[in-house]
Amino acid sequence: MNGRIINALFGEQRKEQIFRAASLLFFLSLWFWKGAVLLRDSGGFIDGRIIRSPLYPLIINIFSFLDDSLKLLVLFQLLLGLFAVHHLLITLKKIFNFGYITSVILFLFLTLPYYFITLNQKLLIGNSVMSGAVCYPLFLLAIWAVFRAIIHKQMRYYIYFILISTLLVLTRRQFLFLYPFFIILWLSLFLQKGITDFSKWHLIIIFILSIITADLLERTYQYVKFNEFSNTPFTGRQVLVLPMFVAEKDDVGLFEDQQQRDIFRYVYREMADKEITFRDKGFNFLNLYRTYEQHYNQISHHVIPPAAEEVLGEQYTEHRMDDATVQISLTLIKHHFMNFIKLYLKNIEVNIGNKSIASFLVLLFILGLIYYIKTRSELALIILLSLILQFGNYMLIAAAEPIIWRYTFYTNQIFYSVLALAAVYGPGKQNTAEKGVSNDEESSML
Repeated sequence: MNGRIINALFGEQRKEQIFRAASLLFFLSLWFWKGAVLLRDSGGFIDGRIIRSPLYPLIINIFSFLDDSLKLLVLFQLLLGLFAVHHLLITLKKIFNFGYITSVILFLFLTLPYYFITLNQKLLIGNSVMSGAVCYPLFLLAIWAVFRAIIHKQMRYYIYFILISTLLVLTRRQFLFLYPFFIILWLSLFLQKGITDFSKWHLIIIFILSIITADLLERTYQYVKFNEFSNTPFTGRQVLVLPMFVAEKDDVGLFEDQQQRDIFRYVYREMADKEITFRDKGFNFLNLYRTYEQHYNQISHHVIPPAAEEVLGEQYTEHRMDDATVQISLTLIKHHFMNFIKLYLKNIEVNIGNKSIASFLVLLFILGLIYYIKTRSELALIILLSLILQFGNYMLIAAAEPIIWRYTFYTNQIFYSVLALAAVYGPGKQNTAEKGVSNDEESSML
């Protein structure tokens, strides 16, 4: 009798209930404490600027209609985050079979973006009126769906991932890296047992339809709001900056189009005046990267748009600038491919840590792939996919911007969580799918 009372008061189930209640109170305290936090880029989302992807401005419009202070928006963001973290925690617990203390530690790590304060900035992502406030919990839910799909071998979780990925791409184009990731995930189905060929091909059709749907929705939004049936015109100004750092003055002759030629000439002249052009082929690429990182925002936002505006004149629109700058970028990359690749890889290397860490991660991937092919271990697949997510995110960001923490924390939180759990609980991983599947789980068919 005494044992039952003790278990009721201090057992795992009661501790879990207390933990959930405490986490809810913690997130509510963030809501009461800070309310809505407006940052430098918040105005662009609130106003629905042409360079912003459609979903988050639409969400803001919905909550603004209900509450001008945006406190309800922040409450929604925080509760969505809490929901996502707990769902991912439950699934990770099924995979690694860890206890209460680990749950608390992992919760604190996964929720770092909601409260972590550095010397230079307060992240408070759930309180911020920024797309990341919605993207982070959606990303956690996308990973939850992937891990559930792996341990339960049910197609519906793959479909959940596709749907959530569509929302992420419509919120922030950074998540386009989830498209090639899904192709790799889909290919892994051919190495997994218990999944029919019909389900595999059905799934890829749904995936292709989701890409088409996301593209049409984005274009429709641009047409309704800005009278241009086009994608969000923010790519060109981003992807042009890095090629400009390996360009030469004589490259003006590469362009047949007069407007592209004049835009290049204008941007190069501005960079030359600031002495940040790539004049010496023996230039140290680490120093070049640091210069690129330091001047990226200035060139992207305060040099390229004025150049396009001056050259295009009355024909200027964000969409026309985007088309022209994408073409200039492609031409420069083709002509200076090796130097572009070196600077691109330096961007990744520096922000991963150093060459040793990058080499370790590559080695980890190779060994993990070999081990998975030999054993079909679900744990090995989960580690591999976490690593692919990490690399995919870094590779996409590096093509458009200097890699900074607020773009990488999405995949960082997942990768380091999985790596730490695998290191500590890996030996107890056997038969994880059977541990996680309840009696009412559906078959692998759609």
